[in-house]
Formats: sequence, C-alpha cells, structure tokens
Amino acid sequence: MLIKGDMTTELDADRLRQYGVPVVAINTGRSCHLDARIGGRGLHQLEALGSPPEMALVLVENVGNLVCPTEFEVGEHAKVALLSLTEGEDKPLKYPVMFREADVLLVTKIDLAPLPGCQPGPDRSQPAPD
Repeated sequence: MLIKGDMTTELDADRLRQYGVPVVAINTGRSCHLDARIGGRGLHQLEALGSPPEMALVLVENVGNLVCPTEFEVGEHAKVALLSLTEGEDKPLKYPVMFREADVLLVTKIDLAPLPGCQPGPDRSQPAPD
C-alpha cells in the first residue's frame, strides 16, 4: 500500500494503480512535503479503499526532491532514501541531511553498473561532508 505525495497531479499514482497497487494520491498544492497530519489523512483514505486494517506495510513517498521532505516526520518507522546509480555520486554531498537521516539507503539501477560512467564508488573530487 502506498501514500503518494505530489504537488499537483495523480499521474504517478495512476501509473501504479494500473498494476493493482492500492495507492492514495495526496496533492499538497504549493507545499513541498508531507507531514504526519497529511500522512494520517492518507491512512484513512487507504482504509476507505477497503485496505486491510492491519496494513502490515505502508510506504509513503514524500513530495519532491531530497531537500524539502527530509526534516518532516510523517509517522514513519524508518526513513528510506533511494540513490540511483545513474544520478551521480555527488548526491550525498548535495543532500547530506537526507543521507544522514535515512535509516536505509537503497541503491537502484545497479544493473547499469557495467556501462561507462555508471561505476559505483566514492566521488573523490569533493571533500567528504562533516
């Protein structure tokens, strides 16, 4: 089950619904993050869809980038950050708070590692963050 935050559309949620994923889209308008109150509203909407009351696993995809949502609690048990191998090694340097706050880091698109420019490893062109 998924609570999908987005500023204005349900496009991502619609893509997941076509595969049978129980998803609730929460539009925030101009706000670039979800918070616990909004997340709670999403849980109630999932229940209204007929989702099991125990909801063993509920994922909340916050709105936007790696800056805004980091410091807002949504009632989570763990913060998970996704890092795509193709995005570059500088993401932890550009968004240090997200990577410090994350309980789990998942590296995605590792199947592309054999391609030129996609090898994992530290970015030695920048000093490590404090």
